[in-house]
Amino acid sequence: MISPGDTRSLIRDLEAQGWQVEQTERNHYRAKPPNGEQIVHFSRLQEPSSWKNALSNLRRSGYIEDKGKHVGNGNRAPIPAHHVREQSLPTLPTTTRAAAVLAAPESSLEGMALDALFQTLRDAKELHALAIEETTRASADLAKAQRRVDECMRAEQGTAVELRKAKQAFDLAFGD
Repeated sequence: MISPGDTRSLIRDLEAQGWQVEQTERNHYRAKPPNGEQIVHFSRLQEPSSWKNALSNLRRSGYIEDKGKHVGNGNRAPIPAHHVREQSLPTLPTTTRAAAVLAAPESSLEGMALDALFQTLRDAKELHALAIEETTRASADLAKAQRRVDECMRAEQGTAVELRKAKQAFDLAFGD
């Protein structure tokens, strides 16, 4: 993890991820992400709040901060397992017979009675229908989340325009 105020390390990290970083006439920095979409401006970042704001803007534009700790010669230690959050996926309910058939080798199905095979087929179809239902529900949730992300991105872009206008007005009023 880069220490707050360590602008040089941040710039090296950005360049390693494919960002183009250049210094402006006023000793500020202009960072252009690999996708070229949103350019991020920042200064020498001595204040903790300006450091956090710059990192936040960089992350929004695609910067991935390495959370590993520095180890000796610039290598980084892996993130400890207890720091990683794992999100478990919900398990689908299964009928025991269908689950047993799905897990059984094909040769064990040959001796089953016809009624048992039909029941097994019905159970497998039910299991498949449940999986389709869960997939449909998850797809709907994903679409809803994507709409929310798009909405937030539009709001962010709108506020960025307003912020630029306010900064220009400020700069004109007080001279930069």
